[in-house]
This record gives sequence, structure tokens and C-alpha cells, in this order.
Amino acid sequence: MKTATHPAHLDVDPACSGKDPELWFPRRTVPAEVVATCTSCPVREACLRYAHLYDVRGIWAATTYAQRNAYRAAYGIQAVPVQIGDLPNVRREPARTKAPREAPREAPRSAGDTKRCPRCRTDRLKTDFYSNAGNADGLAVWCKPCFRERAGEAS
Repeated sequence: MKTATHPAHLDVDPACSGKDPELWFPRRTVPAEVVATCTSCPVREACLRYAHLYDVRGIWAATTYAQRNAYRAAYGIQAVPVQIGDLPNVRREPARTKAPREAPREAPRSAGDTKRCPRCRTDRLKTDFYSNAGNADGLAVWCKPCFRERAGEAS
């Protein structure tokens, strides 16, 4: 199954951060302010990928739910349902705990040997990440210790 990174887990803040969330759930027409915000957003492409892959409501990357459904139908994409428990923890949430830091297995040879985990905010060797063919770099978003910690919280 393919996955996409939720825009809240990226190192760059979305342009909609701090704005009234109700604007992104209009009853009829999409407000011009929302379109302008989404058009200039630095994470617009990641937001659009996420919205195409997951069954999310509201305006995402200046597209409506109906527009995304039409895109999915045209390209044969089956949207993955999102449950309330599946929603990501936003990195600015103070209640979340960080994963325990593990010593790297070996010293990195270059900056290309490492990847940053957005959950624990540490640079780790790429071998500290599970593989995920759905992501551009072929690796999971979180490091293995963060996945293990999250799995422990869920049970």
C-alpha cells in the first residue's frame, strides 16, 4: 500500500498553519483567501499527494473533495479511509513524548547517509528507517524507534 506524508510532519510549516480552520470546510464555494493561501503554500504538492491518497474532507491544496474524487476515478486510485485515531500528531503538540534516542550503529559517511525523523527530530542513519516504496526516498517517515514507541502506545 502506498503512503504519503501528512503535511504536518514536514520540516516546513504549511501556509494554512495558524489560519481559521473553518475556511477550509466551506458549505458552498471555496473562498478566494483559501485558494490564494494554498497556491502560495510551500508544501502544496505534499498536501495534494496526501489528499489524493487518503479520503480527507475539506479543501486540500486548493482542491475540493469532489475534484479529488474525480481525479481518483480518472486514475483508478482507491482512497484510503482515515479514522480519527489515524490522524497524525502535529509536531507542535506539547503532549507527545519523544522516542528514546539510540546511538547510531555507525558513523555516517556523508550527509546523504542520514535522514531526519520528524517525530523525534533527530538525524539518523537511513538504516534506522523501515522501507516504504510509497515515499519518494523509499523509506518510512518515522525512524524505527518512533514506530516501535507508537506501536506500544496503540496497544
